[in-house]
Amino acid sequence: KQCGLIFICVPPMAVKETLEKIQPLLQEDVHIVSIAAGIELDRLHDWTSGQVTRYIPTLTSEVGIGVSLVVHGERVAEADKSRLEEYLSAFSTVKQIHERDIDAASNLTSSSPGFIASIFEEFVQAAVRNSSLTKEEAFHFLIHALLGTGKLLMEKDMTFAQTLDRV
Repeated sequence: KQCGLIFICVPPMAVKETLEKIQPLLQEDVHIVSIAAGIELDRLHDWTSGQVTRYIPTLTSEVGIGVSLVVHGERVAEADKSRLEEYLSAFSTVKQIHERDIDAASNLTSSSPGFIASIFEEFVQAAVRNSSLTKEEAFHFLIHALLGTGKLLMEKDMTFAQTLDRV
């Protein structure tokens, strides 16, 4: 009843039901933040009278280097946008995007750690199959190369093409 900012962190199929349950308790100017993939702002607006924002977190925020994506609804006041983005910036870089770009952007920020891990797991397995390296050794070598590559890209402002040319 007293919260002005509420995060809805339930599976997409439970968002509508959750909002319907809490709606009678909400303040008029409440700011609802949904992390449910696939639930667009129009639907969120239909289900609540408050301000709504879509938020796409990323696993890499656990180490303070992720990019959080936000898409604010038309009813969100500028002060509330700023407040939310300030809170989120404590553990990630916050990037406001257009809703039409959310799938592509979330693939790059939120899903990519899984894609990258899957690709590099195969790389490690191939090294183990084709050498006398242990999985732990191969992982250690590769993870340092991966970390170093990321650092080069960020700190030296290198592109992927420049990295390929240098190697």
